[in-house]
Amino acid sequence: MSSVEIIKLSELTVYLMEINENQLPEYFNDLTAAEKTRLESIHHPAKRHEFLASRSLRTQLFGLNHIHYTEVGAPYIENEGFISISHTTNLVGIACSSAFRVGVDLEFIKDKAVKLSPRFVNDSEKQLFDVSDPCDMSLLWSFKETLFKLAGRKGILWAKDLIVGKNEHGYTGTILGDGPGRQYQLAVSNFQHYLVTCNTTDATLIY
Repeated sequence: MSSVEIIKLSELTVYLMEINENQLPEYFNDLTAAEKTRLESIHHPAKRHEFLASRSLRTQLFGLNHIHYTEVGAPYIENEGFISISHTTNLVGIACSSAFRVGVDLEFIKDKAVKLSPRFVNDSEKQLFDVSDPCDMSLLWSFKETLFKLAGRKGILWAKDLIVGKNEHGYTGTILGDGPGRQYQLAVSNFQHYLVTCNTTDATLIY
């Protein structure tokens, strides 16, 4: 069984597990019958590994409780509070909270984020982040992935509807475009060469 790294943040916990290809047969044993059927339809090797590892981590945390999805793709497990799932190369993570909805994202620092920056960076964020720096752009991208998961709706414009700022407590994330704005406190942790971002509070409404 793969070891699990735990990041505890106030009323939220993030569980991380590195994907070990030598343990894929063990991961398979952690799937429900429905998940074993679904795995047959996943043909891309990396996607199969991510699916296997995320379900193995789920089983370690919650047993063989099925992961359901809302109509906008948000995961949940019945009677287990709030969860969010993320995966990247060789790493999967599940964030959990019994107090509020959570979003989590795992990212490598990569040059591609700089090239994509015109699609997701707004003018106010250019005052806080260096659009030419892969570290800054990877972090901002990750924060917006977290906010996108919290938005709970389709049609999000990343540069317009997802706004990252700062206050006396650190980074904030605001979701606009669907009634009152919702603002969250955001946090970033480092795990080896990965960025781990999530919200650490419930939403505060902004009118």
